[in-house]
Amino acid sequence: MFDVRRSIIARAALPVVALAITAAVSTSAAAQHLNASGRTAAVEKVIPTMLDARRLADDGRWRDARDAYDAIIGDLRITGSYPKDALQELANLKYLMNDARGAALTWEDLGGTAETFGDPVTELDARFKAALLFQESRSEEHTSELQS
Repeated sequence: MFDVRRSIIARAALPVVALAITAAVSTSAAAQHLNASGRTAAVEKVIPTMLDARRLADDGRWRDARDAYDAIIGDLRITGSYPKDALQELANLKYLMNDARGAALTWEDLGGTAETFGDPVTELDARFKAALLFQESRSEEHTSELQS
């Protein structure tokens, strides 16, 4: 009877032991691969999508949306891509956040970027919007100075 119990326990433990050995081997192999290259594993930064940024803005999480657009723009610039849509949406978001100067700076950035990418229509449109918003931000600054 004692041998029967030991046999049943041994059979039940076999899959658990096999799983533990498999996990240990795969972890060890991954560690050896990292050590062989002389580097530690870097956690890959997840870049939000335009849809993520739009959802954040729609949900009223404007600061989070602004950060998402900044990350998207940075990633697109690193890859040499044209961040037209992200810059336009970021400029509009900044304006919604009552940051006329920030919106103007973003439109100005888009104007320069559009020039670099050979997009004269967007360049003209963005520079015009930047000029209007710079004027608006100066008026707001002047008004607040008069009220002080």
